[in-house]
Amino acid sequence: MALAITTATLAMMTVHEALNVAIDISPPRAGLPWQQQQQQQQLQQQSGRLSEVVPHRLLLATHNVLAWYYPQYDTMEELHRGEGVHYGMFPGEPVAGHPRTLWNVLRPHNWRPTSEQEHLVQFDADTGMELARVQLPARFTHDAIRMGERVYVCSTGDGSMLELSYPGMKLLRKMHLFSEADHPNTLAAADDDHLWVMLHNLGPSDLVKVYVGPSSPPHEVSRIRNIGSKAHGLVAWGRQGQQQLILLDSDNAALVSLDPATGDEVELWQVPEEGMFLKGLAVLDDIAYFGITTWSHRSVRDSADSHGELAAFDLMRNKLLWRRVVHTSGLLNIIGAPHLAPDSTYVASYTRTLVPPTVMQAGHHPPRLGPTNYWSSGWPRLDIEPKLTSYAEAAGLQLPLFHADISALKAKLLAMPPAMWSKEEQAVSNAVMNGRNSNMERFKPGVDGMVLLFSDNNGEVVYQFPYYEYFKAELEPLLHEILGPADARNIVRIQFALMKPGTSDIQ
Repeated sequence: MALAITTATLAMMTVHEALNVAIDISPPRAGLPWQQQQQQQQLQQQSGRLSEVVPHRLLLATHNVLAWYYPQYDTMEELHRGEGVHYGMFPGEPVAGHPRTLWNVLRPHNWRPTSEQEHLVQFDADTGMELARVQLPARFTHDAIRMGERVYVCSTGDGSMLELSYPGMKLLRKMHLFSEADHPNTLAAADDDHLWVMLHNLGPSDLVKVYVGPSSPPHEVSRIRNIGSKAHGLVAWGRQGQQQLILLDSDNAALVSLDPATGDEVELWQVPEEGMFLKGLAVLDDIAYFGITTWSHRSVRDSADSHGELAAFDLMRNKLLWRRVVHTSGLLNIIGAPHLAPDSTYVASYTRTLVPPTVMQAGHHPPRLGPTNYWSSGWPRLDIEPKLTSYAEAAGLQLPLFHADISALKAKLLAMPPAMWSKEEQAVSNAVMNGRNSNMERFKPGVDGMVLLFSDNNGEVVYQFPYYEYFKAELEPLLHEILGPADARNIVRIQFALMKPGTSDIQ
Protein backbone atom coordinates (compact mmCIF):
# COMPACT_ATOMS: atom_id res chain seq x y z
CA MET A 1 0.00 0.00 0.00
CA ALA A 2 1.47 3.36 -0.92
CA LEU A 3 0.69 7.04 -0.63
CA ALA A 4 1.74 9.32 -3.49
CA ILE A 5 2.06 13.06 -2.96
CA THR A 6 2.66 15.47 -5.84
CA THR A 7 3.61 19.09 -5.18
CA ALA A 8 3.57 22.03 -7.55
CA THR A 9 6.74 24.12 -7.67
CA LEU A 10 6.04 26.83 -10.24
CA ALA A 11 2.77 27.92 -11.78
CA MET A 12 4.28 27.26 -15.21
CA MET A 13 5.48 23.74 -14.36
CA THR A 14 3.69 20.71 -15.72
CA VAL A 15 2.72 17.86 -13.44
CA HIS A 16 5.43 15.71 -15.09
CA GLU A 17 8.08 18.08 -13.70
CA ALA A 18 6.71 17.91 -10.17
CA LEU A 19 8.22 16.01 -7.26
CA ASN A 20 6.76 12.69 -6.17
CA VAL A 21 7.37 11.65 -2.58
CA ALA A 22 6.33 8.10 -1.68
CA ILE A 23 5.84 6.63 1.77
CA ASP A 24 6.07 2.91 1.11
CA ILE A 25 5.55 0.19 3.71
CA SER A 26 6.77 -2.60 1.45
CA PRO A 27 10.33 -4.05 1.93
CA PRO A 28 13.19 -2.50 -0.09
CA ARG A 29 14.36 -4.28 -3.23
CA ALA A 30 17.92 -5.19 -4.00
CA GLY A 31 20.11 -2.53 -5.60
CA LEU A 32 22.75 -2.53 -8.30
CA PRO A 33 26.32 -3.67 -7.63
CA TRP A 34 28.91 -0.92 -7.92
CA GLN A 35 30.44 -2.24 -11.13
CA GLN A 36 27.04 -2.06 -12.85
CA GLN A 37 26.49 1.44 -11.45
CA GLN A 38 29.82 2.51 -12.97
CA GLN A 39 28.82 1.16 -16.39
CA GLN A 40 25.51 2.98 -16.25
CA GLN A 41 27.22 6.17 -15.07
CA GLN A 42 29.55 6.04 -18.09
CA LEU A 43 26.58 5.64 -20.41
CA GLN A 44 24.86 8.61 -18.77
CA GLN A 45 27.91 10.84 -19.07
CA GLN A 46 28.46 9.84 -22.70
CA SER A 47 24.87 10.75 -23.47
CA GLY A 48 25.34 14.18 -21.91
CA ARG A 49 22.11 13.79 -19.94
CA LEU A 50 23.73 13.59 -16.51
CA SER A 51 26.98 15.38 -15.75
CA GLU A 52 27.96 13.43 -12.63
CA VAL A 53 26.63 10.65 -10.43
CA VAL A 54 27.79 10.69 -6.81
CA PRO A 55 27.47 7.21 -5.27
CA HIS A 56 26.12 6.96 -1.75
CA ARG A 57 29.01 5.12 -0.10
CA LEU A 58 31.33 5.20 2.91
CA LEU A 59 34.98 4.26 3.20
CA LEU A 60 35.72 1.94 6.12
CA ALA A 61 39.25 1.59 7.55
CA THR A 62 39.64 -1.44 9.82
CA HIS A 63 42.40 -3.46 11.47
CA ASN A 64 42.66 -5.56 8.29
CA VAL A 65 40.77 -3.96 5.42
CA LEU A 66 40.19 -0.71 3.54
CA ALA A 67 36.83 -1.00 1.78
CA TRP A 68 33.91 0.93 0.34
CA TYR A 69 30.57 0.22 2.00
CA TYR A 70 27.22 0.91 0.33
CA PRO A 71 24.54 1.48 3.02
CA GLN A 72 21.78 1.39 0.42
CA TYR A 73 22.69 -2.14 -0.69
CA ASP A 74 24.54 -3.44 2.42
CA THR A 75 27.52 -4.49 0.30
CA MET A 76 31.29 -3.97 0.56
CA GLU A 77 33.99 -3.53 -2.07
CA GLU A 78 37.53 -4.11 -0.79
CA LEU A 79 40.39 -1.86 -1.87
CA HIS A 80 43.20 -3.31 0.27
CA ARG A 81 43.69 -6.15 2.76
CA GLY A 82 46.28 -8.00 4.78
CA GLU A 83 49.13 -5.51 5.29
CA GLY A 84 48.27 -4.13 8.72
CA VAL A 85 45.99 -1.60 10.38
CA HIS A 86 44.20 1.02 8.26
CA TYR A 87 43.42 4.31 9.98
CA GLY A 88 43.11 8.03 9.01
CA MET A 89 42.07 8.96 5.45
CA PHE A 90 41.62 11.91 3.10
CA PRO A 91 41.34 12.39 -0.70
CA GLY A 92 44.41 12.82 -2.86
CA GLU A 93 45.34 14.54 -6.09
CA PRO A 94 44.65 12.79 -9.42
CA VAL A 95 47.50 10.73 -10.89
CA ALA A 96 47.88 9.98 -14.60
CA GLY A 97 45.31 7.31 -15.36
CA HIS A 98 43.89 7.50 -11.83
CA PRO A 99 41.48 10.45 -11.56
CA ARG A 100 40.25 9.56 -8.06
CA THR A 101 42.78 8.81 -5.33
CA LEU A 102 42.91 8.73 -1.54
CA TRP A 103 45.54 8.67 1.18
CA ASN A 104 45.29 6.26 4.11
CA VAL A 105 47.38 5.53 7.20
CA LEU A 106 48.76 1.98 7.09
CA ARG A 107 50.75 0.66 10.02
CA PRO A 108 51.65 -2.66 11.67
CA HIS A 109 49.27 -4.07 14.22
CA ASN A 110 50.33 -2.71 17.61
CA TRP A 111 50.18 -6.15 19.25
CA ARG A 112 53.68 -7.68 18.81
CA PRO A 113 54.39 -5.98 15.45
CA THR A 114 56.89 -7.52 13.04
CA SER A 115 57.79 -4.10 11.61
CA GLU A 116 58.13 -0.57 12.98
CA GLN A 117 57.55 1.24 9.69
CA GLU A 118 54.35 3.25 9.38
CA HIS A 119 53.14 4.89 6.18
CA LEU A 120 50.70 7.12 4.39
CA VAL A 121 49.71 5.23 1.26
CA GLN A 122 48.01 6.68 -1.81
CA PHE A 123 45.49 4.34 -3.45
CA ASP A 124 43.36 4.51 -6.56
CA ALA A 125 39.94 5.15 -4.99
CA ASP A 126 38.16 2.76 -7.37
CA THR A 127 40.60 -0.11 -7.90
CA GLY A 128 42.72 -0.04 -4.73
CA MET A 129 45.97 0.06 -6.74
CA GLU A 130 48.84 1.51 -4.69
CA LEU A 131 50.20 4.68 -6.29
CA ALA A 132 52.59 6.10 -3.69
CA ARG A 133 53.89 5.43 -0.17
CA VAL A 134 55.42 7.87 2.32
CA GLN A 135 57.08 6.61 5.50
CA LEU A 136 56.05 8.50 8.63
CA PRO A 137 58.38 9.36 11.56
CA ALA A 138 55.56 8.26 13.86
CA ARG A 139 54.64 5.46 16.23
CA PHE A 140 51.24 3.85 16.69
CA THR A 141 49.73 6.29 14.16
CA HIS A 142 45.99 6.93 14.42
CA ASP A 143 44.23 9.79 12.69
CA ALA A 144 45.42 11.78 9.67
CA ILE A 145 43.47 14.72 8.25
CA ARG A 146 43.89 17.27 5.51
CA MET A 147 43.45 21.04 6.05
CA GLY A 148 43.98 22.82 2.75
CA GLU A 149 47.68 22.54 1.90
CA ARG A 150 48.58 20.89 5.19
CA VAL A 151 48.20 17.36 6.53
CA TYR A 152 48.20 16.57 10.25
CA VAL A 153 49.03 13.12 11.58
CA CYS A 154 48.46 11.80 15.09
CA SER A 155 51.52 9.93 16.38
CA THR A 156 49.72 8.38 19.33
CA GLY A 157 52.67 6.30 20.53
CA ASP A 158 54.67 9.35 21.61
CA GLY A 159 51.81 11.91 21.89
CA SER A 160 53.12 14.12 19.08
CA MET A 161 51.51 15.51 15.93
CA LEU A 162 53.15 15.71 12.52
CA GLU A 163 52.53 18.56 10.08
CA LEU A 164 53.13 17.64 6.44
CA SER A 165 52.90 19.62 3.23
CA TYR A 166 50.18 18.74 0.76
CA PRO A 167 50.37 17.28 -1.83
CA GLY A 168 54.14 16.78 -1.45
CA MET A 169 53.88 15.05 1.97
CA LYS A 170 57.13 16.60 3.21
CA LEU A 171 57.55 16.82 7.00
CA LEU A 172 57.28 20.46 8.08
CA ARG A 173 57.41 20.04 11.85
CA LYS A 174 56.75 17.61 14.68
CA MET A 175 54.78 19.11 17.57
CA HIS A 176 55.37 17.65 21.02
CA LEU A 177 52.32 18.84 22.96
CA PHE A 178 51.08 15.65 24.60
CA SER A 179 52.37 12.38 26.03
CA GLU A 180 51.88 8.72 25.26
CA ALA A 181 49.59 8.48 28.31
CA ASP A 182 47.37 11.23 26.84
CA HIS A 183 46.78 8.89 23.89
CA PRO A 184 45.75 11.50 21.28
CA ASN A 185 43.66 9.61 18.73
CA THR A 186 41.36 11.98 16.78
CA LEU A 187 42.03 15.23 14.90
CA ALA A 188 39.63 17.82 13.46
CA ALA A 189 40.01 21.34 12.11
CA ALA A 190 38.48 23.98 14.39
CA ASP A 191 39.37 26.79 11.92
CA ASP A 192 42.27 27.67 9.61
CA ASP A 193 44.76 28.00 12.47
CA HIS A 194 43.38 25.66 15.15
CA LEU A 195 43.01 21.92 15.60
CA TRP A 196 40.75 19.94 17.88
CA VAL A 197 42.74 17.09 19.41
CA MET A 198 40.89 14.34 21.28
CA LEU A 199 42.82 12.85 24.18
CA HIS A 200 41.59 9.31 24.83
CA ASN A 201 43.52 9.25 28.16
CA LEU A 202 42.78 5.52 28.57
CA GLY A 203 39.83 6.72 30.65
CA PRO A 204 38.03 10.09 31.09
CA SER A 205 38.75 11.89 27.82
CA ASP A 206 39.43 15.55 26.98
CA LEU A 207 39.02 17.69 23.88
CA VAL A 208 41.82 20.22 23.39
CA LYS A 209 41.96 23.17 20.99
CA VAL A 210 45.51 23.67 19.72
CA TYR A 211 46.94 26.66 17.83
CA VAL A 212 48.90 25.53 14.74
CA GLY A 213 49.06 28.82 12.84
CA PRO A 214 52.17 30.65 11.60
CA SER A 215 52.40 33.55 14.07
CA SER A 216 53.56 31.64 17.18
CA PRO A 217 54.68 28.15 18.23
CA PRO A 218 51.96 25.49 18.59
CA HIS A 219 50.25 25.63 21.96
CA GLU A 220 47.11 24.60 23.81
CA VAL A 221 44.36 27.23 23.70
CA SER A 222 41.51 25.63 25.62
CA ARG A 223 40.35 22.28 26.97
CA ILE A 224 36.94 20.65 27.50
CA ARG A 225 37.30 17.94 30.12
CA ASN A 226 35.46 14.66 30.64
CA ILE A 227 33.75 14.47 27.25
CA GLY A 228 33.43 10.69 27.62
CA SER A 229 35.40 7.57 28.49
CA LYS A 230 38.05 6.40 25.98
CA ALA A 231 36.37 8.66 23.43
CA HIS A 232 36.81 8.51 19.63
CA GLY A 233 35.54 10.37 16.58
CA LEU A 234 34.67 14.04 16.16
CA VAL A 235 32.41 15.46 13.45
CA ALA A 236 31.11 19.03 13.18
CA TRP A 237 27.41 19.00 12.27
CA GLY A 238 24.54 21.50 12.15
CA ARG A 239 23.53 24.86 10.72
CA GLN A 240 25.79 27.87 11.22
CA GLY A 241 25.31 29.32 14.68
CA GLN A 242 23.96 25.98 15.94
CA GLN A 243 26.92 23.75 15.13
CA GLN A 244 27.52 20.77 17.39
CA LEU A 245 30.37 18.29 17.64
CA ILE A 246 29.19 14.69 17.31
CA LEU A 247 31.46 12.19 19.07
CA LEU A 248 31.61 8.69 20.54
CA ASP A 249 31.73 8.09 24.28
CA SER A 250 33.29 4.78 23.33
CA ASP A 251 33.62 2.92 26.62
CA ASN A 252 30.05 3.83 27.59
CA ALA A 253 28.86 2.85 24.09
CA ALA A 254 27.08 6.20 23.58
CA LEU A 255 26.68 8.63 20.68
CA VAL A 256 27.01 12.16 22.04
CA SER A 257 26.46 15.76 20.90
CA LEU A 258 28.81 18.38 22.36
CA ASP A 259 28.33 22.16 22.31
CA PRO A 260 31.90 23.45 21.81
CA ALA A 261 30.99 26.90 23.17
CA THR A 262 29.64 25.70 26.52
CA GLY A 263 30.99 22.17 26.87
CA ASP A 264 27.45 20.89 27.44
CA GLU A 265 26.81 17.34 26.25
CA VAL A 266 23.65 15.51 25.22
CA GLU A 267 23.55 11.74 24.94
CA LEU A 268 21.82 10.94 21.66
CA TRP A 269 21.79 7.16 21.85
CA GLN A 270 23.39 4.33 23.82
CA VAL A 271 23.82 0.65 23.02
CA PRO A 272 21.43 -1.20 25.36
CA GLU A 273 23.69 -4.26 25.76
CA GLU A 274 26.57 -4.43 28.24
CA GLY A 275 30.20 -4.74 27.18
CA MET A 276 29.96 -2.87 23.87
CA PHE A 277 32.41 -0.32 22.46
CA LEU A 278 31.99 2.38 19.77
CA LYS A 279 34.64 3.38 17.24
CA GLY A 280 34.58 4.94 13.76
CA LEU A 281 32.26 7.89 13.01
CA ALA A 282 31.12 9.92 10.00
CA VAL A 283 28.05 12.02 9.23
CA LEU A 284 26.61 11.76 5.72
CA ASP A 285 23.34 13.46 4.72
CA ASP A 286 22.53 14.16 8.40
CA ILE A 287 22.91 10.47 9.29
CA ALA A 288 25.62 9.54 11.82
CA TYR A 289 27.27 6.23 10.88
CA PHE A 290 29.36 4.58 13.60
CA GLY A 291 30.88 1.24 14.52
CA ILE A 292 29.72 -1.02 17.35
CA THR A 293 31.83 -3.92 18.59
CA THR A 294 32.17 -6.19 21.59
CA TRP A 295 35.16 -5.06 23.65
CA SER A 296 38.17 -7.28 22.93
CA HIS A 297 41.85 -7.47 23.80
CA ARG A 298 44.30 -5.85 21.37
CA SER A 299 45.71 -9.25 20.44
CA VAL A 300 42.53 -10.27 18.60
CA ARG A 301 41.44 -6.95 17.09
CA ASP A 302 42.91 -7.83 13.70
CA SER A 303 41.19 -11.20 13.44
CA ALA A 304 39.78 -11.74 9.94
CA ASP A 305 36.88 -13.58 11.57
CA SER A 306 35.98 -10.63 13.80
CA HIS A 307 33.09 -8.65 12.33
CA GLY A 308 31.55 -5.62 13.99
CA GLU A 309 28.30 -3.78 13.51
CA LEU A 310 27.59 -0.51 11.73
CA ALA A 311 24.77 1.71 12.99
CA ALA A 312 22.93 4.61 11.37
CA PHE A 313 21.42 7.34 13.56
CA ASP A 314 19.24 10.11 12.12
CA LEU A 315 20.47 13.36 13.73
CA MET A 316 17.49 15.35 12.45
CA ARG A 317 14.93 12.93 13.87
CA ASN A 318 17.02 11.83 16.88
CA LYS A 319 16.30 8.21 15.99
CA LEU A 320 18.30 5.03 15.40
CA LEU A 321 17.58 3.81 11.87
CA TRP A 322 19.37 0.47 11.87
CA ARG A 323 22.18 -1.73 13.19
CA ARG A 324 23.69 -4.39 10.98
CA VAL A 325 26.68 -6.73 10.99
CA VAL A 326 29.32 -5.67 8.48
CA HIS A 327 32.25 -7.90 7.46
CA THR A 328 34.99 -5.60 8.71
CA SER A 329 37.55 -8.42 9.27
CA GLY A 330 38.75 -6.70 12.43
CA LEU A 331 38.07 -3.64 14.54
CA LEU A 332 36.55 -0.70 12.64
CA ASN A 333 38.74 2.39 13.14
CA ILE A 334 37.66 5.22 10.81
CA ILE A 335 34.67 5.99 8.58
CA GLY A 336 34.76 8.68 5.89
CA ALA A 337 33.49 9.80 2.51
CA PRO A 338 36.69 11.12 0.86
CA HIS A 339 35.05 11.07 -2.57
CA LEU A 340 32.75 13.86 -1.34
CA ALA A 341 35.01 16.18 0.68
CA PRO A 342 38.59 16.49 2.01
CA ASP A 343 37.23 16.88 5.56
CA SER A 344 34.65 14.06 5.53
CA THR A 345 36.04 12.43 8.69
CA TYR A 346 35.52 15.56 10.79
CA VAL A 347 32.82 17.64 9.04
CA ALA A 348 29.36 16.43 8.00
CA SER A 349 29.25 15.59 4.28
CA TYR A 350 26.40 15.68 1.79
CA THR A 351 25.81 13.85 -1.49
CA ARG A 352 24.09 17.01 -2.78
CA THR A 353 25.01 20.68 -2.33
CA LEU A 354 22.76 22.30 0.28
CA VAL A 355 21.89 25.93 0.98
CA PRO A 356 19.76 27.53 3.71
CA PRO A 357 15.98 27.03 3.39
CA THR A 358 14.02 29.45 1.24
CA VAL A 359 11.63 31.59 3.28
CA MET A 360 8.15 30.83 2.05
CA GLN A 361 5.20 33.22 2.04
CA ALA A 362 1.58 32.05 2.12
CA GLY A 363 0.23 31.50 -1.37
CA HIS A 364 3.64 31.70 -3.10
CA HIS A 365 5.03 28.77 -5.05
CA PRO A 366 8.48 27.52 -3.98
CA PRO A 367 11.45 27.70 -6.38
CA ARG A 368 12.01 25.15 -9.11
CA LEU A 369 13.32 21.81 -7.90
CA GLY A 370 17.07 21.43 -7.78
CA PRO A 371 19.97 20.21 -5.66
CA THR A 372 20.37 23.51 -3.79
CA ASN A 373 16.94 23.98 -2.17
CA TYR A 374 15.15 22.88 0.96
CA TRP A 375 11.52 22.28 1.70
CA SER A 376 10.08 24.60 4.34
CA SER A 377 10.31 21.62 6.72
CA GLY A 378 14.12 21.91 6.47
CA TRP A 379 14.58 18.69 4.47
CA PRO A 380 16.52 18.94 1.17
CA ARG A 381 14.69 18.74 -2.12
CA LEU A 382 15.30 16.09 -4.72
CA ASP A 383 17.77 16.79 -7.51
CA ILE A 384 15.42 15.91 -10.35
CA GLU A 385 18.09 15.64 -13.09
CA PRO A 386 19.06 11.98 -12.40
CA LYS A 387 15.37 11.10 -12.12
CA LEU A 388 14.81 12.17 -15.73
CA THR A 389 17.55 9.93 -17.17
CA SER A 390 17.19 6.41 -18.50
CA TYR A 391 19.61 5.19 -15.85
CA ALA A 392 18.37 7.00 -12.76
CA GLU A 393 19.11 4.00 -10.53
CA ALA A 394 22.84 4.44 -11.04
CA ALA A 395 22.71 7.65 -9.02
CA GLY A 396 21.98 5.59 -5.93
CA LEU A 397 19.97 6.95 -3.05
CA GLN A 398 18.57 10.23 -4.38
CA LEU A 399 17.10 11.83 -1.28
CA PRO A 400 17.98 10.21 2.05
CA LEU A 401 15.59 11.71 4.58
CA PHE A 402 14.28 9.79 7.56
CA HIS A 403 12.02 6.97 8.66
CA ALA A 404 8.57 8.51 9.02
CA ASP A 405 6.24 7.14 11.68
CA ILE A 406 3.22 6.14 9.62
CA SER A 407 1.63 3.90 12.26
CA ALA A 408 -1.43 6.17 12.79
CA LEU A 409 -2.10 6.48 9.06
CA LYS A 410 -1.51 2.77 8.52
CA ALA A 411 -3.96 1.92 11.32
CA LYS A 412 -6.57 4.23 9.78
CA LEU A 413 -6.17 2.55 6.38
CA LEU A 414 -6.41 -0.96 7.80
CA ALA A 415 -9.46 -0.10 9.91
CA MET A 416 -11.47 1.60 7.15
CA PRO A 417 -14.42 -0.30 5.64
CA PRO A 418 -13.23 -2.31 2.59
CA ALA A 419 -16.12 -0.90 0.58
CA MET A 420 -14.38 2.48 0.55
CA TRP A 421 -11.98 1.08 -2.08
CA SER A 422 -14.81 0.26 -4.50
CA LYS A 423 -15.81 2.61 -7.30
CA GLU A 424 -19.46 2.09 -6.40
CA GLU A 425 -18.99 3.40 -2.85
CA GLN A 426 -16.70 6.21 -3.99
CA ALA A 427 -19.30 7.37 -6.50
CA VAL A 428 -21.57 7.99 -3.51
CA SER A 429 -19.20 9.10 -0.73
CA ASN A 430 -16.16 10.47 -2.56
CA ALA A 431 -15.80 10.92 -6.34
CA VAL A 432 -14.82 8.80 -9.34
CA MET A 433 -12.95 10.06 -12.42
CA ASN A 434 -14.08 7.76 -15.22
CA GLY A 435 -11.65 9.30 -17.68
CA ARG A 436 -8.76 7.50 -15.97
CA ASN A 437 -10.22 3.99 -16.19
CA SER A 438 -8.38 3.03 -19.38
CA ASN A 439 -5.09 4.31 -17.94
CA MET A 440 -5.52 2.26 -14.76
CA GLU A 441 -6.53 -0.89 -16.65
CA ARG A 442 -3.53 -0.59 -18.97
CA PHE A 443 -0.77 0.22 -16.47
CA LYS A 444 -2.19 -0.92 -13.13
CA PRO A 445 -4.58 -3.80 -13.75
CA GLY A 446 -6.24 -5.09 -10.59
CA VAL A 447 -5.12 -2.12 -8.48
CA ASP A 448 -7.72 -0.21 -6.49
CA GLY A 449 -7.28 3.48 -5.80
CA MET A 450 -8.81 6.48 -4.15
CA VAL A 451 -8.21 10.18 -4.67
CA LEU A 452 -7.92 12.78 -1.90
CA LEU A 453 -6.62 15.74 -3.94
CA PHE A 454 -6.43 16.12 -7.71
CA SER A 455 -5.56 18.94 -10.08
CA ASP A 456 -6.15 19.89 -13.67
CA ASN A 457 -3.40 19.18 -16.21
CA ASN A 458 -1.63 22.48 -15.52
CA GLY A 459 -1.70 22.11 -11.74
CA GLU A 460 -3.45 25.45 -11.40
CA VAL A 461 -6.83 24.29 -10.03
CA VAL A 462 -6.81 21.72 -7.19
CA TYR A 463 -9.91 19.81 -6.07
CA GLN A 464 -10.26 18.45 -2.54
CA PHE A 465 -12.25 15.20 -2.37
CA PRO A 466 -14.43 14.17 0.62
CA TYR A 467 -12.06 11.34 1.61
CA TYR A 468 -9.41 13.95 2.44
CA GLU A 469 -11.38 14.86 5.57
CA TYR A 470 -11.56 11.19 6.55
CA PHE A 471 -7.73 10.92 6.63
CA LYS A 472 -6.91 14.53 7.56
CA ALA A 473 -6.02 13.97 11.24
CA GLU A 474 -3.50 11.23 10.40
CA LEU A 475 -2.28 12.56 7.06
CA GLU A 476 -1.60 16.26 7.63
CA PRO A 477 1.01 15.80 10.40
CA LEU A 478 3.01 13.63 7.96
CA LEU A 479 2.73 16.20 5.18
CA HIS A 480 3.90 18.97 7.50
CA GLU A 481 6.78 16.83 8.75
CA ILE A 482 7.99 15.92 5.25
CA LEU A 483 7.30 19.14 3.34
CA GLY A 484 6.54 21.77 5.97
CA PRO A 485 3.23 23.67 6.37
CA ALA A 486 4.15 26.23 3.69
CA ASP A 487 4.96 23.66 1.02
CA ALA A 488 2.06 21.41 2.02
CA ARG A 489 -0.20 24.17 0.67
CA ASN A 490 1.30 23.53 -2.78
CA ILE A 491 0.29 19.87 -3.00
CA VAL A 492 -1.76 19.27 -6.14
CA ARG A 493 -2.40 15.51 -5.96
CA ILE A 494 -2.72 12.93 -3.18
CA GLN A 495 -3.79 9.39 -3.98
CA PHE A 496 -3.86 5.99 -2.27
CA ALA A 497 -3.33 2.73 -4.15
CA LEU A 498 -4.03 -0.84 -3.02
CA MET A 499 -2.37 -3.73 -4.84
CA LYS A 500 -4.33 -6.85 -3.94
CA PRO A 501 -2.73 -10.32 -3.66
CA GLY A 502 -2.10 -11.83 -7.05
CA THR A 503 -1.71 -8.52 -8.84
CA SER A 504 1.66 -8.58 -10.57
CA ASP A 505 1.36 -6.89 -13.97
CA ILE A 506 1.98 -3.28 -12.91
CA GLN A 507 4.02 -1.45 -15.55
